[in-house]
Amino acid sequence: MAVYANKNSMFSIQEAVLLLKNANITKAVRKAATNAKPGEAYLFTYAGNEEKKDDWRADGYAWFHGGLRRWPKTDPVLRKTYHRIRTGNGNFHRYSYQLLESGSTEILVHYLGEQPTEKSISHGNRLRNIDREHIRSAPSLLKRIRMEKGKPMSVYRRICNEGTMEDIAGTLPRDVEQVKNQQKYKQRKECLIQDDIYNVFEYCDLLGQFVWSYTLHPDVLVMMGDRKMATLFEDLTRSVKDKPILVSYDTTFNLGDYYLSSVVFQHELFKESPVIPLCFMLHTNKKFLTYWAFLHSFKMICHRMENKNVIFASDSETSIQEAIDHVFPTVKRVVYWNYIRQDLKVWIKKHGGTNSDSNFYLDEIVELLKCNTKQIFHEKLRLKRRNWSKAFLQYYEQELHESIIYHASSWILEKNGIVEYVTGITTSISESFNSILKRVVEQQEIQMACLVMCLYHLQNYYVREIINGQCHLGNYHLKDIYRSHSKDKDTVTLPKEYCTPEDIEKFIRLHSDSNTSKSKMEPPPSACNIAEGQALIKRQSIVLLPSLGIFVVQGHSGDYYNVRLFPEEKCSCNSTRTCLHILGARDAVGMPPPNIGIKTINLTTLARNRRRKARSGRKFPC
Repeated sequence: MAVYANKNSMFSIQEAVLLLKNANITKAVRKAATNAKPGEAYLFTYAGNEEKKDDWRADGYAWFHGGLRRWPKTDPVLRKTYHRIRTGNGNFHRYSYQLLESGSTEILVHYLGEQPTEKSISHGNRLRNIDREHIRSAPSLLKRIRMEKGKPMSVYRRICNEGTMEDIAGTLPRDVEQVKNQQKYKQRKECLIQDDIYNVFEYCDLLGQFVWSYTLHPDVLVMMGDRKMATLFEDLTRSVKDKPILVSYDTTFNLGDYYLSSVVFQHELFKESPVIPLCFMLHTNKKFLTYWAFLHSFKMICHRMENKNVIFASDSETSIQEAIDHVFPTVKRVVYWNYIRQDLKVWIKKHGGTNSDSNFYLDEIVELLKCNTKQIFHEKLRLKRRNWSKAFLQYYEQELHESIIYHASSWILEKNGIVEYVTGITTSISESFNSILKRVVEQQEIQMACLVMCLYHLQNYYVREIINGQCHLGNYHLKDIYRSHSKDKDTVTLPKEYCTPEDIEKFIRLHSDSNTSKSKMEPPPSACNIAEGQALIKRQSIVLLPSLGIFVVQGHSGDYYNVRLFPEEKCSCNSTRTCLHILGARDAVGMPPPNIGIKTINLTTLARNRRRKARSGRKFPC
């Protein structure tokens, strides 16, 4: 890399100004100077590419920022920054100079002192592999990663493929994990968490009774589910008496900065045996009390969970199992074999086991699971214990024994009529629904409020499909033995809100594409609200009353709201800001979404609006 000048002492202000004003652009560089030595000065330029104006900082060294000065103090013409090396004895310095005049795109970077033996150090936030050196990425690279659309692996490959052999470390993505982290950073910056919390609170009112409970302290909990679906499940337990009805609990990860727990069931009336979502919970921790509160709330809505032919399946997580046993003490509970295998693999890897160790113990446990009687199980266990290590034997007795003998063994499964003892209950039915959900959200992290709306539409889709199936319509077909449970299409009521998974996928894509980089002072209306406003037009839920100068909008819960756009935008719903009804009315007459400035997100006002007009009781303030 071309050295612009050499000097073993600091440039004076006059010298720096003279060098910059008479800069020789042919000797300028457009990338950070790597392996710079004391006395060397480089002229960096970002002419024609404003995004790269800070790339000179990513020179491979780890620095302390020592301050910024404008010189001279009166009528300054030059900006000077100071940096001191973080490694070695700290006697290596970097000085940068840039003219303050408008349009200046050249920066003079000067290195002085003693060159350290160690250039960089480990990243301060690293918890593992702390000896791994951290090389700073160019700021322009991080900006580009945030602007790129697509999955992390696709973005990583696309940027790396565009690179050349001349690219230095820091100008290409470090790994896929860095791309993931930058995408997360972008999402957090573009949607304040308070705004997401407000959106969910607003949807509690707009979606009728879909959201049962919304708690903010001490942890965020959102419990929800369509009550029509709970009624359909209760009808199923009354209709199917000779076969078990499998209900499954599972927690999904990687959808955002929260967990999604879902309860699903297998609908035995239909030949396809579809997996149907029953209820959901968004939560920020995985404690027993969280699961207990969710299941207890669900029990208040669905009263036939403890029916004798209901089988509750879950993973091997202790807090979930304890919550199920506590809330539904009489329900039959089973554990999936796959989760036992997964936990076993994790334990062996954590304790330094090899692949042969993993295969050996997996075969041992599977052989025990396949025992078709309790007597055979204990006999085989007695023989196998002799070949187990002391650590594994302790793990088995503490974590696996009770789970296998009471909830996962073949004789228990066969007794409950789930499967033949040879195959076992291997794959969770929740995985079927999780795969649909992840396909719908395109494997990306999404805002909590957006996911609430997606789950609302997704469950409405399943409610409609079940009712259509009983009317001999749609994708589900009644089994011959359950023909008596057919319904007349003229006597049933279908949900007014109807979106297919493909429609929801488009909704998510719109939400993702709407989150383009904008000024912090002019955030757009929620992309969820924009998409929902457009959906109101598609459903023909907006009617103009010219004589009154208002729009009448039918909301998700069936309620009607009056929307006025002129002279001031106003809606009769409880929202304290530009709501989806106003956005829908604007879109109906061809008006774009407003570019509103920062407005106070007032949860107190929204909560007050949702209360009844008058409180009960006879007490009045004096």
